[in-house]
Amino acid sequence: MNIFLKWYYWYKNLGDEILFFGVVNYLYKLYNFEKLYVEVNDKKWFEYWIDLNENLLDFEIDKIVCVVKGYSGKEIKCCLKVFWWWEVLADQRPFPYDGWNLLIKYTFDIFKWNFTLLGGIGTPRKLLSKLLYKIILPRADKIVVREKKSFEVVTMFTKNVVLHNDFAQDIIDKIKDGASKSDNNINRVLININSYIYNPDSVSKIKTFVKNNSDKEKYFMSFDMFDDIEFYEQVKHFVPDLKLYDWTDKTILDIIVFMNNSGEWIGARLHFLLLLHWLGKKTTPMAYQEKINKFFG
Repeated sequence: MNIFLKWYYWYKNLGDEILFFGVVNYLYKLYNFEKLYVEVNDKKWFEYWIDLNENLLDFEIDKIVCVVKGYSGKEIKCCLKVFWWWEVLADQRPFPYDGWNLLIKYTFDIFKWNFTLLGGIGTPRKLLSKLLYKIILPRADKIVVREKKSFEVVTMFTKNVVLHNDFAQDIIDKIKDGASKSDNNINRVLININSYIYNPDSVSKIKTFVKNNSDKEKYFMSFDMFDDIEFYEQVKHFVPDLKLYDWTDKTILDIIVFMNNSGEWIGARLHFLLLLHWLGKKTTPMAYQEKINKFFG
């Protein structure tokens, strides 16, 4: 069996970059695929990142073939389609990106039951979303969700659903022994914020957090290198001793060791919160989307 994995293309987002390894290892256990075609936006980055973290794969790296976003070559037409995202269906996104784009572009696969859904499933609040869910969810070969709320949503439309943990947790479990080593610098706090939540209230929370940790080393972790990074300089205006942690030239193990050797943190990105939560760290979440509240609401 060959598989086409769609929606990996939000590259240089650390959440996706860690999730990827958990997702593909899970798919290999599920389907024992011969080839895995992965949709990417930047082949150079993808190949570099896979090579850097090859030890996290449960199968040979040459089973992975990257194809650019929008590619529709004949070799993937007969593949099982796997649609994956943090919220693979979510009506908080505008039409057609709330999930209708799947039905429009992959009509044949959906009506032939030739697809699997992985990730979160948002609460359908619109009539059109409920109609879409009635069409898509009962036809999936498999549906694997990452938290209880998504499981409850799917079971309103089909019983063909498995409740798994977040796929990034599989990777943390895989490397937790190595991540427990200390760099003797636990007197450190981490800060993260993005465009969705950068507002006076969030700035005030960060200022209070910094005041309560004035004697500690402060790092800004940009989870998304195309969004969060722009707020490093803005936060640095009122946190002058703030440093930037660049994870793009480090292995996932190195990144987790760094996070594990930090005391606590404040931030908005879901997988910042989750990674530190799994490592037993004190977190101060700033929720901006339903997916945050699913875990920390």
